[in-house]
Amino acid sequence: MRVASFVTAVLVAAMLLIVWQSNTAAGGGPSPPLAEASVLYDHPQPQFAPGRLVVRFKEGASAQAIARLNAAHGASVAKVQPLSGLRRLSLPAGADLGRALVAYRRSPIVAEAGYNFIAHTTDAPNDTNYSYQWHMPNTVGGVWAEGAWDLAPARGQGVVVAVIDTGVAYEDYNGTLGNNQQTFKKAPDLASTPFVAPWDFANNDAHANDDNGHGSHVAGTISQDTNNAYGVAGVAYNSTIMPLKVLDYSGSGFDDDVVEAIYYAVNNGARVINMSLGIPGSGSPDAGGNVCTEIVGLKAALDYAYASGVVVVAASGNDGATTVSCPAAYPTVIAVGATRFDGQVTFYSNGGSALDMTAAGGDPNVDQNGDGYSDGVLQETFCYSSTFLLIFNLYGVFCDVFYSGTSMASPHVAGTAALLLGESPALSPDQVRSLLQSTARDRGAAGWDPSYGWGVLDANAAVFALKGPSSSPAPTPTATPLPTPTPTPTATPTATPTPTPTPIPGLGAPSDLAAAAVSSSRINLTWTDNATSETGFKVERSTDGVSFSVIATLGADTTSYANINLPADTTYYYRVRAYNLAGSSDYSNVAVATTQPAPTAPSNLTATAVSTSRINLTWTDNATNEAGFKLERSTDGVSFSQIAILTANTTSYSNVNLAAGTTYYYRIRAYEGPNYSPYSNTASATTQPAPAAPSNLTANAASSSRINLTWTDNATNEAGFKLERSADGVSFSQIASLSANTTSYANINLKAGTTYYYRIRAYEGPNYSPYSNVASAATQPAPAAPSNLTATAVSFSRINLTWTDNATNEAGFKVERSKDGVSFSVIATLSANKTSYANTSLAASTTYYYRVRAYDGPNYSPYSNTASATTKPK
Repeated sequence: MRVASFVTAVLVAAMLLIVWQSNTAAGGGPSPPLAEASVLYDHPQPQFAPGRLVVRFKEGASAQAIARLNAAHGASVAKVQPLSGLRRLSLPAGADLGRALVAYRRSPIVAEAGYNFIAHTTDAPNDTNYSYQWHMPNTVGGVWAEGAWDLAPARGQGVVVAVIDTGVAYEDYNGTLGNNQQTFKKAPDLASTPFVAPWDFANNDAHANDDNGHGSHVAGTISQDTNNAYGVAGVAYNSTIMPLKVLDYSGSGFDDDVVEAIYYAVNNGARVINMSLGIPGSGSPDAGGNVCTEIVGLKAALDYAYASGVVVVAASGNDGATTVSCPAAYPTVIAVGATRFDGQVTFYSNGGSALDMTAAGGDPNVDQNGDGYSDGVLQETFCYSSTFLLIFNLYGVFCDVFYSGTSMASPHVAGTAALLLGESPALSPDQVRSLLQSTARDRGAAGWDPSYGWGVLDANAAVFALKGPSSSPAPTPTATPLPTPTPTPTATPTATPTPTPTPIPGLGAPSDLAAAAVSSSRINLTWTDNATSETGFKVERSTDGVSFSVIATLGADTTSYANINLPADTTYYYRVRAYNLAGSSDYSNVAVATTQPAPTAPSNLTATAVSTSRINLTWTDNATNEAGFKLERSTDGVSFSQIAILTANTTSYSNVNLAAGTTYYYRIRAYEGPNYSPYSNTASATTQPAPAAPSNLTANAASSSRINLTWTDNATNEAGFKLERSADGVSFSQIASLSANTTSYANINLKAGTTYYYRIRAYEGPNYSPYSNVASAATQPAPAAPSNLTATAVSFSRINLTWTDNATNEAGFKVERSKDGVSFSVIATLSANKTSYANTSLAASTTYYYRVRAYDGPNYSPYSNTASATTKPK
């Protein structure tokens, strides 16, 4: 039988705050102005122009063919862009714009088509300190929030984001911590942010107020009031925050509070959970290849969130380690590392096999943007450290403060997830993850790597991938301006020849393009860069070798690209060309590759019940190219739901925390990217019955502070026992968790002369036996007081004490001494039955006073009489 370990408490380090930027405190550095603008600067115009489309026709498309297509839809050309070749088309009033767009996109002469989006200055909000938020704009180190705002008009509205952290400055509330008054105030730059279902798990009340500053900063990155001419901006600034406090004022808390908060967030409607926290030293796989199993209940909670459609994002950790900390390391969690202003990964960011992506987290040691402040992430929070906040009750003094850490990176990703869900609420966690990872800006080694994951967050590209083209990216120029062609007035339409592009100095065409399929969903491209003045490269793809479309725009000097999330067993054709403001180079050669087949299905799935709460699964791995496995479970053999994502080559899994005496059905399939194998066979098993109840519980008082308990163990499958105690025989609370096969327990440190009631039950996982009988006992009275204490000076440095021991149940005696007969302190603790003590090393010619009392556990007799003696002179 398994022996259960009893974990009393595991501190969760509040990750991830690297530095407090002291020059941002009140009186220094950027801070909100004393007066705010009275008008909210906003633009309620439509997202795109009614009746307008933007189209780029393929090179070589004839003027006659273009004219015929336009005429078929009643479209007229409103404007031709000479450098990019884009044409703005105007359709008749009442035309079905969506139907027309589909028709243009399907036409063989159209390279790309889209709505005519309207650009608004809201993309760069009017918040007074936004210029210091290098991490928001469309820059190398930014998350490209401005483009995302343009594409996502909801800005996360209706999406609830749970911030599991130190709390949030979300309300005005008076409280105390110890003897310190706490007068909480709502952060000014969260005045318009909606909040729902707050809960303080650290203190078990409904006031999840921040007394550290970390949680408010994190919440600000997600949903800071934006475009209010005050302070700073947030990524999904119309989203709703659920403040959940699990970390105390020092930034530490208990792992079970974190687990509980995850369940609470899911049950109260959160769609996104952000955890800018972690458990140091965790994240390494166990013998079975599973991670975070050492944290009790975490796996089940995260699986529950995933199965409920909740996107969970967490910080990778700030140790500069090669292992991502839990909970970020768990497969269903999006693990986020940190980058700085220049887009490079930071020195402190944890990486490794569990890292999914990176985002702006800041570097406290540099000022790469030259604004006079170190390059941290700027959001509103308290001006002072948590110690000053507590001592001086400064919970109403706010500044815009620079923090650095993966804690700061994670909410950028969580905010972007809220933007995506605000536009498409039906997205699953896997779909959100795919949008975030597949559009991340690739850095480091091509494709995924352990330092950047799939790359650096690009909020604009993620929303772009969900919704379609944006007006934010700069247009791609063609090799030469295309004049507006005029159809030749002849009976038979004649194609207008395409001018031969003039070579552009410094834009030599790429060569030696090679395509290699490395999995069922990924093709790696490499080429030789022959250009010297390129802005970057455009990668184009085709499924027929004829019709190509741009799939990626890369930076200068790039010579590789990983095309991911492809369907299995599909042939793709690629070509690449360099570009700059003057135009584009010739194309490279065309390279072709076929993605590998989807993984082969697992077989021989077996399920074996090994306890009341655990079923062990094993299977045969028949695939050679899987990224991992997805395991599903059912209680009826019909409706299955996913319970685990496992790594490649895994062939076993233990499903724990199950209900006793219940039949479960399982099936598993291999996956790689978006490609899945067929399912394995279905296997089932029934968990063992709950353990049998203990019996014959007896309680016997052994002293004034100890009661001995014994019982009969009738179970054969228990993990252990839970012992409960009551002072009235009605209301019981647990006092001990004991290992399997235990049949006795000594309850110590009890009060003297007090009756206690006990009951016990066996358990295994979440399953419990019935209770035993209730047994009670009354502790003995406190020990009797010693008497006849005498003190005799036998030298200039020694006094001998003697007394009468009147107690029969003492654990020992405490001897106390005083120089004034008033203030006494303990000088010796003696064993039971002692009746004398020699007090040595005393000062000469000095009077000392003594008293003695018996004790047992926390219980004491009255004091003896007081005796005194004066040491002899030297």
